[in-house]
Amino acid sequence: MIGTERDTGVNMLKQTIIIACLFTTAALSVSAQGFLEGTRLRLVDDGQTYGGILIPPTPAGPPDIIFNLPAVGGQFLVDDGSGKSAWLVGGQALTSTGLIGSTTAFDVQLVAGPATTPRAIVSATTNAVSLPDQTELRFYEPVGSGTNYTAFKADVQANNIALMLPAVVGPAGAWLGIAAAPAPTATSATLTWISPP
Repeated sequence: MIGTERDTGVNMLKQTIIIACLFTTAALSVSAQGFLEGTRLRLVDDGQTYGGILIPPTPAGPPDIIFNLPAVGGQFLVDDGSGKSAWLVGGQALTSTGLIGSTTAFDVQLVAGPATTPRAIVSATTNAVSLPDQTELRFYEPVGSGTNYTAFKADVQANNIALMLPAVVGPAGAWLGIAAAPAPTATSATLTWISPP
């Protein structure tokens, strides 16, 4: 009976050593390979019940999708639950030409407030920047003079109206008016310099 108990104790010790070796091997393997594998990673702050869960994407095929972390601290882009990502606060230094926008055939909308209030839309299919719902284009006076501005805003109209600016600088005292040629239409007019009467 004593021999059986001793054999059981020896077997438990062997199992414990084997499990410890497996954990050590797994830890060294992860360290040597430089990555951690799993279906998802849950991050919980000390003393908290809930935290954040990192879920890997499902790539269409090899190779793996690589996410390179920035070299400095900061905030990641986050999803507010509606499929839209939030912008990072601030900017970054550019070492060459910086591009902001879309490289696909989708319009780019500049939104202030709810997603239903775009203030400017850069069209992907036409050379146009739209300011929707009577959004004003404001030109402010010099800061030292005050906070007044001059604004352009569309009124209720039956058609689209395009105004073509003159190609040259007008003479002193000239007014900006509609040219007789080419003749104006219901949707377009060419502006020209007109001498006051």
